[in-house]
Amino acid sequence: MDIYKELFDGEKMSKAKDLEAKYEMARKEKDLLQVRLLAEQRNRELIHTRYLSGQKDQALLAAKYAAALKDKSLLNAKYKAEVQQKALTDANFKTAKREQELKTVNERFTYNRKLNKIYSALTIALFLAAAFLYYAFKQRSNALKQKQRLHNLELEQINQSHRMSVLSAMLEGQEQERTRLARDLHDGLGGLLSGVKIELSALQEPGTSLPRQTIVHKTMHHLDSAVDELRRIARSMMPEVLIKYGLGEAIKEYCNGLKKSGVPVSCQVYNYQNNMSHGRQVTLYRIAQELVNNAVKHASASQILVQLQQRDNQLFLVVEDDGKGFDTTHLQSLKGAGLANIQSRVEMLNGTLEIESAPGTGAAFDIECVVK
Repeated sequence: MDIYKELFDGEKMSKAKDLEAKYEMARKEKDLLQVRLLAEQRNRELIHTRYLSGQKDQALLAAKYAAALKDKSLLNAKYKAEVQQKALTDANFKTAKREQELKTVNERFTYNRKLNKIYSALTIALFLAAAFLYYAFKQRSNALKQKQRLHNLELEQINQSHRMSVLSAMLEGQEQERTRLARDLHDGLGGLLSGVKIELSALQEPGTSLPRQTIVHKTMHHLDSAVDELRRIARSMMPEVLIKYGLGEAIKEYCNGLKKSGVPVSCQVYNYQNNMSHGRQVTLYRIAQELVNNAVKHASASQILVQLQQRDNQLFLVVEDDGKGFDTTHLQSLKGAGLANIQSRVEMLNGTLEIESAPGTGAAFDIECVVK
């Protein structure tokens, strides 16, 4: 019985628990149904509220539509009034425009008449002005032709004067060269030959005390000196090294000869290719000689520099000294120093001569010319 009772109580407790679980589930379903019912009620209320709001909006829209219809009818009335007013304005404008066109035509006709008169007057004035300008142009053209002829005559006179000055300078240079040659022949070679003549004359005198061998030896020595002097004069006239080796070597030999005689001169030759014609080389050699002689005679220089340089087809000859210098603004008064002769020879080479000098600062002569 105890066992049966325990089994019965357990089964009873199990059923009770099942019933209790079913009750809880039913209660929860009931609560869920109540929640759903409340939600549906709220939805219905919300739908009803929206329906009422929609009815109100529809009424409002109907009122707005009625107002819009009234406004449209009012606008149509205004539009018709404006159209009528515009038609009246257009009619008035067309009338005013026709009156303005008629007035403009009258004014244009009057203006054209005045303009025709002005054009006629201007045509006459232009014709008179053209006639006057043509006369003035003819007069000015004649005057310009006369001035051009006078200018050409002046240029011709200047060119002729320049040619005469160049020719005079060349003749003066040639005359100076002849004078120097005559002086060298007379003072150097003439004196030596006179001494030879006197010594040879002593051989014909019967009472001479010197042996013939001594006289002949002295005569031969003097003759050697005369030959050397003759060679020196010949080299100064036309250096043999210039003919054989060109301008660069000739200038070097000339400067070395002066340096041996005590003249403080130095020579520099750069990139000289010896492709210049012989006549142009001789002219440049004479220019270098003249510039160095002027530095020795007139500048009292302690150092003289001669520089010959070739760059492509351009040749540069520079002669500088540290002597007393001169004022380049008074070059005309220095023509006696051989500058005119130098300038004429530079022009013969179609070159340029630049002179830089000042009292007490020495002088620099830059000559530039083409090789050919």
